[in-house]
Amino acid sequence: MRFTTGYTANMKSSAAKKKTNDSTPGELRILKAMSNFADHVEGQFSDVRKEMREGFMGVRAEIKKEADRLDRKIENVRGDMVGLLRKEDKKLLHVAGVLNEKEIFDDGELRSVYEMEPFPEPALAKK
Repeated sequence: MRFTTGYTANMKSSAAKKKTNDSTPGELRILKAMSNFADHVEGQFSDVRKEMREGFMGVRAEIKKEADRLDRKIENVRGDMVGLLRKEDKKLLHVAGVLNEKEIFDDGELRSVYEMEPFPEPALAKK
């Protein structure tokens, strides 16, 4: 089914009315040519709309793929950062334990270090 604009449909109906109202053959040819031109232009616009819609859908799919890829990369970096923080946290806890053994830190100071963020160790703090 071919889509026609109201403009083209109105031209056709006005051409039919004019035909009954004693239009000249020249006027009818002009109206028919204008109607054909409007149909042709509408067809081209329809093709352009279709191409644009397909293009937008492709761009949308590419954006979604790229967003997913970036999300995975961010999660990988976040995991790497957590791993590094845990290593540093273990080092800090070890140093605090050594300082406590050498009696530089008392048990309260050691407990406060164990309870610090980002990875509090409440089980170690109770010792």
